Amino acid sequence: MPALTSQQRWLLCVTLCVTQAFWDNYKDLKDWEKVIGNIDKGEQKIQRQADIMNMIAAKLEKYKNPWQEMKVRALQAPKLHAHA
Repeated sequence: MPALTSQQRWLLCVTLCVTQAFWDNYKDLKDWEKVIGNIDKGEQKIQRQADIMNMIAAKLEKYKNPWQEMKVRALQAPKLHAHA
């Protein structure tokens, strides 16, 4: 892993401090359960995106030249019904 720049170190430090302050005081928020639920949903989305990227990387590694060898099926978009 490459060394962090001074700006990256500063940003990391600020992020860690803000994160610690949040977790120390989150129950002071009026709707903290909703906030935690939103954080959980966001983390699930991030994990899903990472899982998808890992699956794509694994698929691409199976081919010497994916641009030429890989077959991609086109999916039709679902038809939307117009509401009158």
